[in-house]
Amino acid sequence: DLFCEKIGEVTLESHRDIPELARMVVERCRGSPLAVSAIGVTMAGKNLVQEWRDAIDALAKFSGMEDENEILPVLKFSYDNLKDERLKQCFQYCALFQEDQVIFKDDLVEYWIDEGIVDGKEDRYRAEEECYGIISYLVHACLLVENNFGLIVTMPSLVRETALWVASNLGEEKEHFFVKPQSKTW
Repeated sequence: DLFCEKIGEVTLESHRDIPELARMVVERCRGSPLAVSAIGVTMAGKNLVQEWRDAIDALAKFSGMEDENEILPVLKFSYDNLKDERLKQCFQYCALFQEDQVIFKDDLVEYWIDEGIVDGKEDRYRAEEECYGIISYLVHACLLVENNFGLIVTMPSLVRETALWVASNLGEEKEHFFVKPQSKTW
């Protein structure tokens, strides 16, 4: 199945308890292929039972959310497990685009460098390469989708909703300003 494909047999077979724990993680995905893929990539290589229990505990903190929001914690878990703050900033930046908007990779690279998220002052070429690496990482993590022969990416609507949810402190800070367009066209 999709989850097993994402985490790999080595991870699944690394401890006798992991298949049952993996089943519990997949249940939290509520049948969403996007959530299954994202958490599968996140859990790939996690061979310790405690890592799986920690994941289940992190996901359980949000049980009881409204049905349409139930997979947001799964996607947030993938966000939380991004390897550094720069990746998280670049991910959050993508949420500034409209839902399912086509984003040219070259433009995204320029934006990240021009905004100072990725430092391009000393070596612009290396900064651009770093940006393309970040895009690839976010695609591999199932947080962006690559299209059109690899020239563009989109942020799936549920992933974008998760990014906005994280930006609003999990929905607690509704009075703070963040960009959230109300219409499809600006």
